[in-house]
Amino acid sequence: MNKKFIVFVSITVLLFGFSVLVAAQKSPNSAYKVAKAGVGFDGLRIGKSTRSDVIRKYGRNFRTNRHGRYSVQMIYPGGMSFYYCRKDRQQEVFDIELRAPARVKTANGIVLSKSTIAEVKKIYGKAKQGLRFRGIEFYYATYKGKKVVTVIDIVENRGMRQCK
Repeated sequence: MNKKFIVFVSITVLLFGFSVLVAAQKSPNSAYKVAKAGVGFDGLRIGKSTRSDVIRKYGRNFRTNRHGRYSVQMIYPGGMSFYYCRKDRQQEVFDIELRAPARVKTANGIVLSKSTIAEVKKIYGKAKQGLRFRGIEFYYATYKGKKVVTVIDIVENRGMRQCK
């Protein structure tokens, strides 16, 4: 065989393999972190992980919002908030709130800022109240006539914790 032909085929195969690898890395689904209802998000677990765990994972670049005597919200850039009860000495996270620009989808395939409420109802079924399901809650806004998911709250399976 001609050496030029072998070199040409080798380079073509390498370039094709490289382009497939780059395309796989740019795949829209690979960029989403998965939120699991009643479980957690990105290695943090509802009702088990604490304020300290959140700081270890994401650092100290957050704002704090105190909700009266009820709870404390840790607000991170990138659309993530973590809540714990003010009087809880362990400071267990009871709510993980996800909103844009976070790139998140649920384990059942609902994509933040893209999926509609119709899709939520189709996948999750009938809600208990509003858009509250076991371990997960959704909030929406209307864009161009469509009700699009704007907030995903991961909560404990029995519902939102009531701080005392």
